[in-house]
Amino acid sequence: MAAEYFDVSGVLATVTAGLTIGNHLLSTDEKGYLSLKGREFVISFWEFAAFLANSVVFLLIGIDVAAMPFQSYGVPVLLASVALVLLGRGLVVYPPSLLFLRSR
Repeated sequence: MAAEYFDVSGVLATVTAGLTIGNHLLSTDEKGYLSLKGREFVISFWEFAAFLANSVVFLLIGIDVAAMPFQSYGVPVLLASVALVLLGRGLVVYPPSLLFLRSR
């Protein structure tokens, strides 16, 4: 509400408030508001929530891609796209690996 009043970004205000409160709640000094067990629980909960959100995002992307009509593009276009992806991966992986050629 304060961000709306001052006509600034609500998203950035929320992120700032979350970081500020998170730093105070999860601080490791004696003045922290949570006990050691409470701190461990909060951290493990948010790690699991992030994992769950990440999984949902990838599932939604997979559902969206699965609904695409790949048959309408034709075999040459699909083979060319696969070849371009493999070429791109090769260009990203193999030249940097030459830096480690002389190491064990």
